[in-house]
Amino acid sequence: PRDARASAQPPPPRHVNDVSQSSAQAQAKQMFTMLQRAGKHQGVVQHVVNGARFKVLIPRQSCVVAFALSGIRCPTTGRRDGEPGEPYGEDAYLFTRDKCLQHDVELEITGQDKIGTMIGKLWLHRKDHAVTLLSEGYARLSGRDSTPELEEAEQQAQAKRLRTWENYDAELDAMRAAEAVAEIEIASAGGEEEVTVVEMVDPVLFYVQAASAPKQLDFIGARLSEMSKAPQAGFRPKPGDVVAAKFSQDGDWYRARVEDRKGDDYKVLFVDYGNSDTCAVGDLLPLGGAVPSLASCPAQAAEYKLAHIKLPRDDDLLYEAAGVVQDILGASGGKVRAKVEYRERSGRHHVTMSDPASGESISALLLRSGLAKLERRKQDVEGLKDEQDKAKRAHLNIWRYGDAADSDDEDKFFAQDVAKAKAARK
Repeated sequence: PRDARASAQPPPPRHVNDVSQSSAQAQAKQMFTMLQRAGKHQGVVQHVVNGARFKVLIPRQSCVVAFALSGIRCPTTGRRDGEPGEPYGEDAYLFTRDKCLQHDVELEITGQDKIGTMIGKLWLHRKDHAVTLLSEGYARLSGRDSTPELEEAEQQAQAKRLRTWENYDAELDAMRAAEAVAEIEIASAGGEEEVTVVEMVDPVLFYVQAASAPKQLDFIGARLSEMSKAPQAGFRPKPGDVVAAKFSQDGDWYRARVEDRKGDDYKVLFVDYGNSDTCAVGDLLPLGGAVPSLASCPAQAAEYKLAHIKLPRDDDLLYEAAGVVQDILGASGGKVRAKVEYRERSGRHHVTMSDPASGESISALLLRSGLAKLERRKQDVEGLKDEQDKAKRAHLNIWRYGDAADSDDEDKFFAQDVAKAKAARK
């Protein structure tokens, strides 16, 4: 009899769908939902692009994906055209290549960027590789998708001045200088004024109206009402334009600044009230000559931020802080006493805000309750440090596990905002 094994044919090669190429962007986007819902995947790193970007084979799904670590950013490597990379970019690439290339990994896909790259977490030998890069100073937090573990790893590298943090002291000095450029100190002789909070963005950021606002708003509203009776076809504003916009909740027209556009939908900020909405293109009109411009009648909602303090990142504590502030605003009908400490050139006012009934500073109340803490740049503000120390000693909220690790995110992003503002003025 004939040996069946001798005639057995090898199985056909398994087709692997490579969606890591730019030409397969549409396929990558189609696969994203399926890969995300599947949870964790076993994979093999096929190629390392830089310290935080890979091409990964996922055998079970028969595909190769472009993958980037979430929450961090590695320095760029040099380009083929000779353009040099950022300091430690090549080191980060070699570090990741030596550890990950052709190694089994576990990955979880949580997002996707505009060009189809999968974004998420990658574990090598059960250790989060983003944490490894941060703790070694090869990467920094990107400002998004941060976790306490990632923050702790970055702070360890900062403290040791490892690699990308070797000039950290000079960076802090530069940020302090940027702060001085961006702020204009205002003399305290002006004293307090009563304002009305019309929009609370978060427990320390508000839009307020002065006592004179109602009269101005009546005048503006009457002009907008007349103008809206003559719609204009073909109007296509661009981000930054000030227009008349119909508010979806009451059908009335208000002055608004276009913040963003997606197709025929426009995200707008109502400059006299501080709230936002998404409007169809048919619900926008040019202001025209009859309606006061911002030059002749400034926005009636000013942006006020509680000076010198910052919020916790814990969602439960944020919710509790919001409740404390909302209780004060609810009892006073939104009216508070405010003193401007300084303002940014962008127009944001940093203020001390107090409860009109008790006269107590809202900042002091949040600090004493452990629901806010002083910015690192402002640790010596008279009176506020004492309130924070009370919460520390009592281990309240932020301080429940002891001395909460601080972060220089507010310095980093403040400096970035300053740079953007300077570029815009040019």
